[in-house]
Amino acid sequence: MATVPVLQAAEKARQQILAHEVGIAKKLAIQYGRIYANLEAEVTALAAQVDLLPERAAFRRAQLNSLQAQVKTELDRYAGWADLEIAGAAEDVVDLTRKQAEQMVFAGFPPGLAQSVGLTMQHVNTEQLISLMGFMDPQSSVRQKLVQDLGEFTAQGVADGLFEAIARGWNPRKIAAQFRKDFGMGLTDSLRTSRTIMLWAARDATIARYGASGVVESWEWCAAHNPRTCMGCIAMDGTIHPLSEPLDDHHNGRCVALPVTPSWRELGLPVDETPGGPTGAEWFATLDEEAQRVQFSNDKLFQAYQAGDVPWDKLVTTYDDPAFGTMRRQVSFTDLFGRVGAGQ
Repeated sequence: MATVPVLQAAEKARQQILAHEVGIAKKLAIQYGRIYANLEAEVTALAAQVDLLPERAAFRRAQLNSLQAQVKTELDRYAGWADLEIAGAAEDVVDLTRKQAEQMVFAGFPPGLAQSVGLTMQHVNTEQLISLMGFMDPQSSVRQKLVQDLGEFTAQGVADGLFEAIARGWNPRKIAAQFRKDFGMGLTDSLRTSRTIMLWAARDATIARYGASGVVESWEWCAAHNPRTCMGCIAMDGTIHPLSEPLDDHHNGRCVALPVTPSWRELGLPVDETPGGPTGAEWFATLDEEAQRVQFSNDKLFQAYQAGDVPWDKLVTTYDDPAFGTMRRQVSFTDLFGRVGAGQ
């Protein structure tokens, strides 16, 4: 179990990574907002045609097709720009992990011994690490999905939403609101992709640097103990994994990998480390029933867990993402009991 200094170093690293993520998210949102502003006039003009006579429907449809094409063109351009911005930010995060990994490893050793550890960690090459991360390649499914799918997918969603809104005779204000909702899908998707790439890159780079240290034997899954953390991650918290295994958290996952090093007694020092705190299972056991229910965020699943029908190790499951591969998430009630059970 990680000691207090290691947990403190890990939390500092987490906050630094999230600060980078917030920075790129702001840039993406600002640029996306500019595109919306450019298209808003077109949507307003289209919405004003909602009362056209039926025989002018073809004209209205032509306007809608034109808007759809314009949305796709704008978002294709945005996706190419966003891809380069996200890749650059991820490279910065990988470089940042050099110091972070050292600090987390150093924190696990008594003062004085840490310097000898650092000598073997300073030769890890950032460019080499990036080249080993398949999802960082411009031709990877992650980056191709962002570039190729964003414009087409969002443009079709916008067109479908507007066509339905007009067909139902909604007023211009309601039509504009529908456009904002559908158009916002693209920003949501790019922000999710951006954050996942950056957090995944940080975790992969950190574990790789652990492997180059010569003293880290494995890594420990570390999840934040708060209501924002899903039960899948709480269940994984405190588990030990080999350096060959990635921390395959879900999209937007904020978990980190802690270094597992020889104990002080294994190093020949006649002293024991002080554990840093409870594992996810131990922490969850301290919560009252209402807090546990909130943590589950699923009443049926919580009731099944209370009844003993869901073992602790079954609270997390894996799924295959077409871009990132295998990822972990909290299991759902339907996963375990099917849709028939969910309806009971």
